[in-house]
Amino acid sequence: MKPLATGLGIAVLLSACAPDAVIGVAAIAADCPGCLEEETDSAPGCESRDAEQRATYDRWRTRPNDIGIFAGTVWKGRIAAEGAATLTIGSDLSAEFYVGDGEPEVPTADAGFLCEHLDCADQPLFHGGVYPIHGATFVIGASEHDRNLHLELNPLSPFDPWCRLQEPHQNPAPAAGDSCSYGLAFDASEDPCRADGQTVDCKWLEIVHDLGACTCTSTACFATTLWAPGDPWILLGSFSADLQYDPDAQRLSGSIKTFQHKFTGEDTRTLDLWLVDEP
Repeated sequence: MKPLATGLGIAVLLSACAPDAVIGVAAIAADCPGCLEEETDSAPGCESRDAEQRATYDRWRTRPNDIGIFAGTVWKGRIAAEGAATLTIGSDLSAEFYVGDGEPEVPTADAGFLCEHLDCADQPLFHGGVYPIHGATFVIGASEHDRNLHLELNPLSPFDPWCRLQEPHQNPAPAAGDSCSYGLAFDASEDPCRADGQTVDCKWLEIVHDLGACTCTSTACFATTLWAPGDPWILLGSFSADLQYDPDAQRLSGSIKTFQHKFTGEDTRTLDLWLVDEP
């Protein structure tokens, strides 16, 4: 296996916008190969409110990945206390981080997803879930041994394909004059599990109400996104990984910062990945 080309002599690292793998309608941006266009569909009169709801999500998924040196590679390894992990970087610089063994889980609209037998809000990383990566960077420092790959993960992005299967409905009891408030569970109760008067799967309700995994406009739902690369930093807005690249060992090693969604403290776990595939 030949090493990736790297070193201080690299003049330009390729960059492109990275798409996320979603289930639903998604148009490819003509001026950014592999990128998804910002979504602008709205119910009449709700354009402004919908744009506000979508703003951070759209900024996140249209951030370019500046990691051209790793184009077309697959890296496998482990996260301490979590298990198997895979980093896949496409030839178009689309990238995703997968936690777990086997194939990713397939969502069903009216059932739970990724945390079926667990407390969803207690999980820092969702096993069986895919984290699309946007805004990744690779920087060579003052020393040729200082090669840092920086990744930012939207903590709830594995739920994006599940959220996209949902149908938003209008708030049954909106504030006066607010006809553009849409969501999935404005009034929730358990035993039996109900959302806005309808009986629902209890894990579905936990993801929607307790975890708050989805945000909705008048026409669509998507993964709740609190922060996008390039925005002013906020506490608990993303999971971040910093990995040093060793070209001799073909290894990425470092750490990833995560948090449990019910708590306010971060956890730092070691992350080690080895190159298993390349062009």
